[in-house]
Amino acid sequence: MKPLTTEEQAAIAAFLADGGQVTRCTDRAGKEVARFEPVDPATPSNTRPGPEPRTVRQMGVREALEWAFGTEHARLSYGEGLGETGPGFGMEYILLQQAELGRRVDVSWGRSRPADDAELIAAAVQGALPRAEALWLADLARSGTTPDPLVGAVPRIVPEGWHQNQNGWRPATADAAELGPGGWRPQPRRNRKGVIVADAVRYTPCRWERTPREIGAARRRYLDWIGHLMTVLAALQHVPLTWVELTDDLPPMTPWRNSS
Repeated sequence: MKPLTTEEQAAIAAFLADGGQVTRCTDRAGKEVARFEPVDPATPSNTRPGPEPRTVRQMGVREALEWAFGTEHARLSYGEGLGETGPGFGMEYILLQQAELGRRVDVSWGRSRPADDAELIAAAVQGALPRAEALWLADLARSGTTPDPLVGAVPRIVPEGWHQNQNGWRPATADAAELGPGGWRPQPRRNRKGVIVADAVRYTPCRWERTPREIGAARRRYLDWIGHLMTVLAALQHVPLTWVELTDDLPPMTPWRNSS
């Protein structure tokens, strides 16, 4: 079989672009050939299969951040020193370039750049928060995680160790003299033979399972995260997003108060 000429290849490309279909079939000799099926002229062009229309998605600020940083892989433009690539630019620069060009040009270094809305969301985070907090918020959104508020955690003192004997399990004890000035010296007593002996004072070493400071620090960090989301939400109200419509949905403010 002779190779297709340039004119034949162009005709086939035009046939496919016009909605025609090419299927494989077998002729009478048993050879596999291609069959060209033209599109029905009576079928309106607007009813032919095509790409699905893009719709505006409603998102809360947390979902929008996870989409921008996690799905679209948007980055903050602080430079290469902290693992963020690309030159530094802000939201105003992005809007100015898009307005001048009328469309986006891919100038990425070997990768497809994120969606326009994702870059605008990243620029809003960078402009609304300090550097360290913006990087922290972006890392949480990229991994889809939430600061642990230690819901249900209460301060509790438990023994450091346990001892088992014929009577069951009991907390392990130690000599109070090992505590130094804060401990107790061995206490004298007279035994059955009338001899004075010194008995060690025993105590149970304990530890905090969850310290009040640890619980308070975790919940303060969670409240900081909520505050950052509210700040970014307020900043995004003035950003002309195209395919993302932000809602006022936020994570619960104090989830530990609703726990049983």
